[in-house]
Amino acid sequence: MSAIAQKMGHTTAAASGLVARLENLGYVVRSAAREDRRKVMVCITAKGSALVRRIREEMVGNLMKIMQHLTPEEQKAWLHIYSKIYNYCQSKDCHPSGDGDITHK
Repeated sequence: MSAIAQKMGHTTAAASGLVARLENLGYVVRSAAREDRRKVMVCITAKGSALVRRIREEMVGNLMKIMQHLTPEEQKAWLHIYSKIYNYCQSKDCHPSGDGDITHK
């Protein structure tokens, strides 16, 4: 649970609460890790995967609608900026803080 909390930039208690809600909705299941029963494994269910797939499809559809209103040059510029932001946020130097801001190491 601590790894999930760290990725979220929140406390372990907040991550546990979120996982509990997702579990109650049938989107994830929890189980004890084989190598260390104190650890909790969280796995997405088929229902959870379907939700993620639907959200991604909606996001792509919305993005495609927005892109239609941009000129080819604007689309290229948007893609360039988006790629820079994405790559920066994927770097190990970019971590969410507990308050939703991005902190740097």
